[in-house]
Amino acid sequence: MNADVMKLVLESAGDQIFAADMAGKYTIFNAAHKRLMLECYGQEIQLDMDPETMACHRFDNGEFRGACIKAYSGESNSIFFEFGDPSIRRFWTHASFNPMFEGGQLIGITVFIRDASESKAAETELMAEKEAAQADAKAKSAFLSSMSHEIRTPMNAILGLTEILLQKKHDETSAENLKAIKFSANNLLSIINDILDFSKIEAGKFGFEIQPFDLFHVLEEINKGIQVSAKARNLVYDFQISPSIPRFFRGDSVRLSQILLNLLGNSLKFTKTGRILLGVDVLNESDAEIEIEFKVSDTGIGIPKSQLSNIFNSFTQVHRNNRFNSQGTGLGLSITKRLVELQQGSIEVESEVGKGTVFTFRLRYFKANQRDLEPESEGEEIRSNHFQNLKVLVVEDNKINQLLAKQLLTSWGVTVEVANDGFEAIAKLQRRTFDLILLDLQMPEIDGFEVTRFVRKTIKAPANQIPIVALTADAFTETKQLTQNAGMNDFITKPFQQKDLLRVLRKFSPQDYEIRESDVAVEIAENQSIDFEFIKDKFGKDPETFRYILEVFIHDIAKELELVRGYIEKNDNPNAAKLVHKLVSTFSAMGMPDTAFNTSLIERMLKGNDDLIMIREKWVQVEKEYNQASEQAKPVLESLNA
Repeated sequence: MNADVMKLVLESAGDQIFAADMAGKYTIFNAAHKRLMLECYGQEIQLDMDPETMACHRFDNGEFRGACIKAYSGESNSIFFEFGDPSIRRFWTHASFNPMFEGGQLIGITVFIRDASESKAAETELMAEKEAAQADAKAKSAFLSSMSHEIRTPMNAILGLTEILLQKKHDETSAENLKAIKFSANNLLSIINDILDFSKIEAGKFGFEIQPFDLFHVLEEINKGIQVSAKARNLVYDFQISPSIPRFFRGDSVRLSQILLNLLGNSLKFTKTGRILLGVDVLNESDAEIEIEFKVSDTGIGIPKSQLSNIFNSFTQVHRNNRFNSQGTGLGLSITKRLVELQQGSIEVESEVGKGTVFTFRLRYFKANQRDLEPESEGEEIRSNHFQNLKVLVVEDNKINQLLAKQLLTSWGVTVEVANDGFEAIAKLQRRTFDLILLDLQMPEIDGFEVTRFVRKTIKAPANQIPIVALTADAFTETKQLTQNAGMNDFITKPFQQKDLLRVLRKFSPQDYEIRESDVAVEIAENQSIDFEFIKDKFGKDPETFRYILEVFIHDIAKELELVRGYIEKNDNPNAAKLVHKLVSTFSAMGMPDTAFNTSLIERMLKGNDDLIMIREKWVQVEKEYNQASEQAKPVLESLNA
């Protein structure tokens, strides 16, 4: 390219172009650079001009000079900088700096400067939108957090006090009414949780709690609730599980329950007559993990094919105008699909209008064993003096929640003091010491975080290391992280259950906590196949009654098990199922829930005419569990006869 063409290219370029020698003097520049230096700096430039006299350096914050130095050292680079005198004209530019060589020797640099006003303006606008979106997200999170607290707080009282009342003896009508209150409250809580879960998923803040869990226990609890609901609607609820499925896994059992309850609840909602079935089967299995297929089918009204592709969309209610529709958020199936997919699973739906719907989802879990599970505290009888040496400060501004926490704690022998707000809590902490603080986060004037800071920074050691457990209706993951950052030791979400409180009491009891004989008795009872204390509570503590119950269990039940075995061997499923049905309630009454659950599985397998070999294998397990319990009952019976 000859010099004339090169000059023509430079002069026609809209961007500024110039070159400088090793002394920093211009060796060439184009018309655009000359014009803009005059328009923006008020300076007429010329070749061989002393760089120190150039006006642009007076307004350089060091970026321009630094970029030149890099180019003079042989390094190409680029920067965004503001070009021009602020008092004349100034705009954003993007400049590229490149070393210039001749015969392998560095002889100067070339600079290309392009107007970046539009891109910079777009960037500024984008940043403003991002900040606004972040502010909106923060406001949304704060609103949902507040809403969660305001709604969950009374729900905590309703559920907690209902749970306490259900432990007392009532006539049949009162007991049923209390159960109805609890059921309705749990339904309302489910809607609240739908809204919060959706928000957390949308915000990318949803996490899973991976813990060992008992699949049979999870399914048993689900079946209990669904059977009641199905019976109330005159529906048949059935349950089928492959006998080859192991019992213990590692995963999020709470989210599994949520998925199943969402799907089963959907079937209940849209099935007027007929049957609902939950099936559980093994798809793939290795030494370490297993893939399970869960299938929920019904004989409901079905879903039009045109709507199947939208069924998992947010806020979608396919049967919004149908008379079978009940209230809901339209989020249940959307959340269900996301919960499955977030666990690397899959879900699909098949349906035909007037015939019913089948939802199928698959999840993989790591295998576990029974020793991986912590002892189950729910339903365990706690002696009235179990924690008699423990002093707990409950900081809570809600009177009903105060009553709930105090009733539970004092029933276990805990010495309880209540503070109505943060000020009162600080005053009590300055006067005396406690073993544990149960602390509400959202209180007027001084909240739980401020109380925690006071304890950790102001109270003298070692009292400043007292365990602090947050009590909050705010279910957001970031709130849990905030409590940890503030120095709290644990976190309980309202509405809490007895087992939640029991867990933290055991976790934070002092190391020198005295183990009394009553505690040892509880531990022994937990290791028994048969729960003698449960039998006494159910049938009364009269020794003669207790002896009669044990005699029937040891002798008569053994004969019934032999009869069942004979029916199974003869392939007489109807008679075997009738007798097995009676045994389910027998094992439940004897405080043997696992055996009762396994027996109920066999009853379903017999009614479904499942494979005889699988039925035999399951029955051998039940006989083994009964024989173990019977051996444990014999010495107790002998002591009563002595």
